[in-house]
Amino acid sequence: MKTAIAALAVMAVAGAAPLMARQAGFSAGESGFSSQVRAGFLAAGRQAGLFRAAARKASAERRVNALVQYAADGNLPMVKALLAQGVDVNAKSDYGPAALSAAAVNNRAEVVRYLLDRGADPNAAARHPSPGYYGDASGVAPLMLIASNRIFDVRMAFDLLAHGAAVDARDSLGDTALMYAAQGGAVSAPDAGSHLDLIKLLLAHHADVNARNKPGLTALMWVAAASGFAGASSSALASQRIGIARYLIAAGADVNAVNAAGASALNLAEGPSCVKSPMTELIAAHGGKRGSAVSACKN
Repeated sequence: MKTAIAALAVMAVAGAAPLMARQAGFSAGESGFSSQVRAGFLAAGRQAGLFRAAARKASAERRVNALVQYAADGNLPMVKALLAQGVDVNAKSDYGPAALSAAAVNNRAEVVRYLLDRGADPNAAARHPSPGYYGDASGVAPLMLIASNRIFDVRMAFDLLAHGAAVDARDSLGDTALMYAAQGGAVSAPDAGSHLDLIKLLLAHHADVNARNKPGLTALMWVAAASGFAGASSSALASQRIGIARYLIAAGADVNAVNAAGASALNLAEGPSCVKSPMTELIAAHGGKRGSAVSACKN
């Protein structure tokens, strides 16, 4: 009997072995399948996280672009709303400038003041948006953008300076805000904006009246050159140039400084036509002489 029972037991174990093996294999296979599923879900989760991060970045960029556009438009309520939502006041838009630069170049005095009060960097640089000479310049600070405008509110410059704008900051061509103001006043209609008032404000904040850009031009040379190209004009604009030149000279502008080509303010004021004008008379009256540049002009 014992022998029969033992034989049956052996048979039972032998018969169960394949089933146990199959169960073990299934469990192992199931474990491998579960790992693959988990890995798939983890990868999908990571991908979804990347998509969410990209979406958040795109949304943030759109809000920055909106802030810059509203600042340019002078829409102060929307500027306030976006800053209240946490948009970085100093973030730059896809097309370059931060909100402060956009407001400054578009003469939005209230927006400029609000942005400054909210921590906007008064020295944040941008590329000048206008074509021509200025279009070649990068590193243009808000103070320079204001000075280059045909029409502007001088209170913006006052607010910028009050918030720490560097009065003698330079763009990539070496120009300062004073040079920008001199250039602007030399070519803008007298009723457009008071460039002379801005020049007075900059000099009151100790702007360097004899600062030179990379070609060696000073603020006085810019005004003199504009006069020389315009010829002997008696227009209101010519009178405005004289007013600016007179103020610069009174503030210590060197009438005999020369640019990289050896031209002085007198050379530039005479222009290619060697005109005699109130500008040449003003410069000569203060001791201005021709530089070493080749000139066909005679005394």
